[in-house]
Amino acid sequence: MKYESTLLFRTDKPDEMLSILQHEVEDRERTKLNIKKAKGSIEFAIAAADATALKAEFNRVLKALMIIEKAEHI
Repeated sequence: MKYESTLLFRTDKPDEMLSILQHEVEDRERTKLNIKKAKGSIEFAIAAADATALKAEFNRVLKALMIIEKAEHI
């Protein structure tokens, strides 16, 4: 893969968040997503074949995080 990006999501509940976000892991033709728990955070590692694929995968992760953020405020 030509492009790589890492995103850290800081949380007080990394185990709970990991179980919620684990369903987002799916290898695609042009991208690969790995999610792992770190101390006090969840780490998303995105690899992509091209910039468009990187943007699409990054947006998919952000959308999932936005849904979680909104659900926490209900």
